[in-house]
Amino acid sequence: MTAPALTAGPTRRTSTVFVATAFVAAGAAMLMGSMLAMWLDFRAKAPTRVASDGVSLIKDWLKSDVAIPEVAATTLMITFVIACVMAQWAVYSARRGDKSHTKLALGITMFTGLAIVNAQIALWMQIDLVLRNDAYETMFYAITGTMMAII
Repeated sequence: MTAPALTAGPTRRTSTVFVATAFVAAGAAMLMGSMLAMWLDFRAKAPTRVASDGVSLIKDWLKSDVAIPEVAATTLMITFVIACVMAQWAVYSARRGDKSHTKLALGITMFTGLAIVNAQIALWMQIDLVLRNDAYETMFYAITGTMMAII
């Protein structure tokens, strides 16, 4: 005597929001990958010159009058890492069903997102680059502007 076979059960429907989110995330990753490839190509094709020691070669991909403000750039990157950690905390607490920690983590994530925007604007103001002067300036604003739009 054999046991009757179990039915397959209801089919699981793929969520439209999940599929749309996957497409948007893939598109954003492709966009950033292509911008990174263009940046690396720009640096690889930069002219070279002999260093002051007379031995090594230096790539001149950054103009001599451009000074990147290190404090604003470092603050921007550290704040971005904090925002990523807080967003992960929000996901973790949401999966556990902890609403108070989810709200707190999302609030901190939004606040650090505003701090990222503030640091990026401060960087733009301090670096004092004109958009259409050179390929470096155009690529700088294209990449940082796209990052700002993604955030």
